[in-house]
Amino acid sequence: MKAVSAAFLSGPMYDPLYSHQSIISTAESLGLRRALQDVIEHHMLIPPKLACYPQIEEVIWKTVQAAIIGTVPISESLQSITQKMKQIVEVQHGQ
Repeated sequence: MKAVSAAFLSGPMYDPLYSHQSIISTAESLGLRRALQDVIEHHMLIPPKLACYPQIEEVIWKTVQAAIIGTVPISESLQSITQKMKQIVEVQHGQ
């Protein structure tokens, strides 16, 4: 599993703006297309329509990736995501 995680977390895939088609292509090359399709069909959420969502998404992905590879503890990652999301939303709404 670590090899699969490393493949998804290295190179251009670490870029939060990496295209979905490229992710699907990488999944196919790793033999994971069926698993990816299952996640997309049954577990994927449609992102909210917020102007600041790209900033929120970047925080989420970078922090989750750090937790997956073990550079940041999971509990610390969750707290960090919560804090940063609140800051982003407060800035958008002028609070």
